[in-house]
Amino acid sequence: MKNKTRKHKGQALVEIALVLPILLMLVLGIIEFGRILNAYIMVSNASREAARYYSIRSTDTNINNKVKDLVIEKVPNIGINRDNITINVGNPGTAEEKVTVTVPCDLELITPIIKDIISSTGTFRIQSSTIMRIE
Repeated sequence: MKNKTRKHKGQALVEIALVLPILLMLVLGIIEFGRILNAYIMVSNASREAARYYSIRSTDTNINNKVKDLVIEKVPNIGINRDNITINVGNPGTAEEKVTVTVPCDLELITPIIKDIISSTGTFRIQSSTIMRIE
């Protein structure tokens, strides 16, 4: 009987060695996906708030800088470059005057293996645009 249990002692170690890398990749992938989803929601909300701010305060002086400051304030430390935020006004001077705010973000990925699978640069591009009528 002792001989039979001795053969099975190493079986658990081998099974863990085979399953652990797959399980670890799955957990790290879920973490990275959660970070990407969170960043997308933050960028989308910042874009929406910036477009709304512009639409109700379009007559303010230096409005473009105020809108860019608002975006940076709402989404700190995730890789938004202030110079890449674009603000375009369509149909100026008409009843159909609209503002489009586009906020791009290069999110730095943190998990080593998943980073190599998703992107060769180690970043993931997130971009959100919002169009609102100017009031």
